[in-house]
Amino acid sequence: QERWLRRLDAARDDLHAALRHADTATGLRLVAALAFYWWLRGLRGEGAAPARRLVDRLGGPPDGLAEEYALALLIATLAGGGERSEVDAASRILWTMARPPRHPFLLYLSGMASGPPSPQDAAALHERAVRDRLLGTDPWSRALGRLGTAMVGLLHGRHAQAHADLDGALAGFRALDDRWGMIVTLSTRAEAAYRTGDVASAAAPMAEALELAEQLGSTLDLAELLRTRADGRLAAGDLTGAAEDFRRVRRIAGPAGAPELVAAAYLGLGEIARRDGDPQRARTLCERAVAECPSGWFGADVVRLAALVTLGQLADATGDPATARAHYRQVLTAGVGVWDVPVVAAAAD
Repeated sequence: QERWLRRLDAARDDLHAALRHADTATGLRLVAALAFYWWLRGLRGEGAAPARRLVDRLGGPPDGLAEEYALALLIATLAGGGERSEVDAASRILWTMARPPRHPFLLYLSGMASGPPSPQDAAALHERAVRDRLLGTDPWSRALGRLGTAMVGLLHGRHAQAHADLDGALAGFRALDDRWGMIVTLSTRAEAAYRTGDVASAAAPMAEALELAEQLGSTLDLAELLRTRADGRLAAGDLTGAAEDFRRVRRIAGPAGAPELVAAAYLGLGEIARRDGDPQRARTLCERAVAECPSGWFGADVVRLAALVTLGQLADATGDPATARAHYRQVLTAGVGVWDVPVVAAAAD
């Protein structure tokens, strides 16, 4: 990965020049081929602009390039300029494919954008025929599939099965020496530990993931890891450590074109201010988090709902139950992003 990232770095200007001058079909193929590189190098905004031009020009998938069109749709929404309907359209293309994608990164990007599958799709994922159709025999895709089922298992509270899937995914990525896959799997393992209050068990996978992200130079993954660690520190009551991580996320994520992580950093700092007894600063930061959240992406929707819960708590604490109730109802009536159980439970309470 490091060698190829360096080669792509050296050819970056030429590749982007080719993309500017390419016909539509060639442009779609280039965008799809560059998607993983843009992600690793924190160039989401750089990729979003040409992808947006292509999908706006086309208005639908051309014959033989539906997969590339789906990737372009997702990339066009990465920097916050998309709609949920575009994410849903890309997801439909993936789920109706009769073969594994030529660009397996589509599997990951679609999951990140769409969030957990519907109950029907989740059930289908456990059917061997469906898994084989979408994942094929490629070892990287199979490891990614184990990671995806682990994430769904954690959301449903199936911790034992999720941990087994995480072990399988990590073994698969280690066998391929895929540092990015190892980073995402280790991060998920650390997040699972944080969510159950087991800060000690999160330390080793988080430390290894951070080291790998630094080695690989993956800006987005570093920002995501720091956000995960900050959330864990906040839950454990380490407000100073959490604030340090959230501020670093804010510095890194903005230039990398990750507005949902910037919003998460503002939310975290707002929650710290609330706990520190500074409600006005907390409200300002949480309102900033809501404003920064892009539309369409599942991760951004989760941040928005969590910020609304904190705003409701702030209103309630200052004797404004009507405003608090309105914020909580926004959470409970949301169409997307409602899989984060602690956030929904807080709003219900």
